[in-house]
Amino acid sequence: MPAQGGQERQLTQHQWSPAGISSHWISTGSGLVVSGPEAPGAPIQFEHVSYPDGEIRRITNDLNKYLGVSLTADDSTLATIQANEIENLWVAGLSDAINAKPITTGGHARTPSWTPDNRIVYVLDEVNRKRLRIMSSDGSKSTPLPGTERAYIFRPRVSENGQIVTDRCVQGPFKSGRWILTPDAMMVALTYVDSRVTPPRGVALVPLEGEPKVSLRDIPADCLRWTADSRSLLYSSFQGGDRCKEANRFR
Repeated sequence: MPAQGGQERQLTQHQWSPAGISSHWISTGSGLVVSGPEAPGAPIQFEHVSYPDGEIRRITNDLNKYLGVSLTADDSTLATIQANEIENLWVAGLSDAINAKPITTGGHARTPSWTPDNRIVYVLDEVNRKRLRIMSSDGSKSTPLPGTERAYIFRPRVSENGQIVTDRCVQGPFKSGRWILTPDAMMVALTYVDSRVTPPRGVALVPLEGEPKVSLRDIPADCLRWTADSRSLLYSSFQGGDRCKEANRFR
């Protein structure tokens, strides 16, 4: 849009996730430098967007997060904050947590979930993707799971029958928060906040089989847990400074 006002025009078809995005015009007006993730949870990288054609050229390509962007007057130097998150997986007995042992290295493993046969499914951050892998409980025999090579995947859950469900399976018409899979892998409950639906905050029940009908419940939940029979939902709420637990029977 011209500084004096007028008709706005889309510069590029390229999309970034809104979280963490920032930009800075090049002084010559030939384009701008943008830092932002291409998907939720992806590394925040730098890209050059040319003006007026909107062509994209990647400037950085690594697993770091670059927060903010500022250019000197002659565009020769860029200032930013580089963040490098280090996450490894550890295992420990419940009665001996102080002696936990790391089972991954490299700093880019996260969100583990146990399988019924005592293996671990987890997410490994790689450049331009998050890869779903499975390994033994001691960290050995780590192998990628087929079909997850080119997707951003978060928070895998493994049911009692060995079915793996990720957040890509439960995305609804609103932005979700915490979600939990039933032990029988038939339904997911997730917290949400979205002013476009009624109620605007609550719990959504998403069936994974049969008719894809989402049921919204007016429950002010912050944390969720299914009962062992997959029929009732336990939740806690911190609204009003009070923490309470209640159970509702849904199935």
